[in-house]
Amino acid sequence: MGRLYLCNVCDVEVQDSRYCEKHLRKPKFDRRNNTRSQKPNKFQANQTWKERKHKEAAVKWYIDNYGYVCSGYDRPSHPSNDLTADHIVPKFMGGNPLGRLRILCRSCNSRRGAKMKANFGIYVSK
Repeated sequence: MGRLYLCNVCDVEVQDSRYCEKHLRKPKFDRRNNTRSQKPNKFQANQTWKERKHKEAAVKWYIDNYGYVCSGYDRPSHPSNDLTADHIVPKFMGGNPLGRLRILCRSCNSRRGAKMKANFGIYVSK
């Protein structure tokens, strides 16, 4: 049997700790697998590791062959340092996650995505 303490916040009796379960802070560092617990950002939440690597490889290939130039969507091609991979057939329309990609800058990619969603009756906030 461990030693009894009072929680430093609410004075509830707890065993082997200075905090009750309600006030116990979880460590940022996970000792079991020696890594930090990380959550994917909002763009990676619905992507697999394989799909992220596929997109990274496509962007790298495009930059090696064409440089930092966006081909543009509803505007002429322009220089950009912020290139992203975009599905030609969007995943929400049943496109293959590892299918064909086009490389656009973030603003052109967002412009295209907003128009695709608007065509299918999905609300897009501006």
